[in-house]
Amino acid sequence: MDITSHFRTFILENNNQKIPKEFESFDFNIAPEVYPKKLIDFFTEAKLEVFGHDVDFSQILRENDDCASVLKKLSALSIKYLKLGVDWPFEDVQKEALAIDRSEYKVTDPYGRWMAAPLHSYIHDPTSMKSPKRLEKLGLPDPWSMDWTEFAEKCPKTVEWIKNDPLYKNIHRVGFLILEPGGYVKPHSDYDNPALSGVNYAITHPKECYWTMKEYGSVDFKAGDCILMDYSPYHSVINLSNETRIHMLRGGHFDMDYLLEVLRKTYL
Repeated sequence: MDITSHFRTFILENNNQKIPKEFESFDFNIAPEVYPKKLIDFFTEAKLEVFGHDVDFSQILRENDDCASVLKKLSALSIKYLKLGVDWPFEDVQKEALAIDRSEYKVTDPYGRWMAAPLHSYIHDPTSMKSPKRLEKLGLPDPWSMDWTEFAEKCPKTVEWIKNDPLYKNIHRVGFLILEPGGYVKPHSDYDNPALSGVNYAITHPKECYWTMKEYGSVDFKAGDCILMDYSPYHSVINLSNETRIHMLRGGHFDMDYLLEVLRKTYL
């Protein structure tokens, strides 16, 4: 796919974008506030095709009873994401997420059209979706102190599930992240060392929304997926569809025994 051509087609057809006259010749350098050059460079070089892992790790799951050790060995095999066969109330969560009015979402990046609805967040800034470790690095007070927000009141079934979800021993940040049509998440890496350490729930995921790791390709997200992720690779997200993408991001400490049970149930 010629990603530049795809961007051009999308922008010219998207009525929500203000199209400068100069875009007829389509030089992104003249309008970095629409799509920054860093983003264009990323998707020009990155592979958009969905990637998987052509490696048999069943022996690792069978022979190791320590989940932390299992995760380290999977990371050593360059496994960057794994779908988890967990039972979660997808339809209830989706219904409540879609019922939140878009005007209520908190703007995370005004240019990228990336917004959040935190359900459980930092007590000193209920609009934040930053992790406690990130808050700690920023030197903010009480970085591990979090509580339910006004959005939680709108999502009772989601909150009930989160409180009783056996995958986690505790609750840190939790919230919906939406990416409007034409929106993007700037290329970045969340941490230096490879680690399967976070779970991403796809509430909606349009076909032409690409969650892409530069050196690997796009993650195979479909609505209803629960995916264990490694956020260390340089990655970005671009929504080239005419639909809104909604994911739920969760933070907390895993119940490692239960996570190992889920991995074995899913892949053995």
